[in-house]
Amino acid sequence: MEEIRIKYELDDELESKILQIHSMLQKLIDSKQSPFAEKYIPAAKLRQEANISARTELNWRAKGILKGKKIEGKIFYQISDLKDLFSGGNEDRD
Repeated sequence: MEEIRIKYELDDELESKILQIHSMLQKLIDSKQSPFAEKYIPAAKLRQEANISARTELNWRAKGILKGKKIEGKIFYQISDLKDLFSGGNEDRD
């Protein structure tokens, strides 16, 4: 009986810790100071900022000019890669 009580206490404690971690991660993701937000830009924002069409973005990705990462169904680009590209790192654009 004591063993079962200890197991339930551990399960409750573990569940509480998991919920705390989940809450902290969600706040980090939602915050503007998220490490992810500082390193990646969504495809829609890239198109807007670079003044390119969705088709151009798709062509560049197909040619390997842009290297996107698909995260939860959305395409993101690493900001450092974009800085290299738009500062003359790849002259082969259409």
